[in-house]
Amino acid sequence: MSSWFELNKTPDGEYNFNLKSESGETLLSSPNYYSKGNAKMDISDVQHSCGYDALYEKTSEGNQHYFELKTPKRRVLGTSQMFKSAEDRDKAQAAVKASGGTKTIKETF
Repeated sequence: MSSWFELNKTPDGEYNFNLKSESGETLLSSPNYYSKGNAKMDISDVQHSCGYDALYEKTSEGNQHYFELKTPKRRVLGTSQMFKSAEDRDKAQAAVKASGGTKTIKETF
């Protein structure tokens, strides 16, 4: 199985998505959107932006390391989970870079 985007609907009617690895691990999580269309537009933005190192913003705070993938205008498309080391964060970023171009979208609602 290859990577995919999981499109979700929240109990209050908003939408979000997660980029999933081949093993089902969440690599990147989006903010919430008021419409399914907006969520799908940002999935498209992830597909096109994930290959550009300059669009990743890495953050380290104490023992917490994570990254955000942003648009060229610096709007957040998705955020990684927290990692205990910068090395693990960087491996996850490489996984997003390799997997983010997937065209597979699975709706969970």
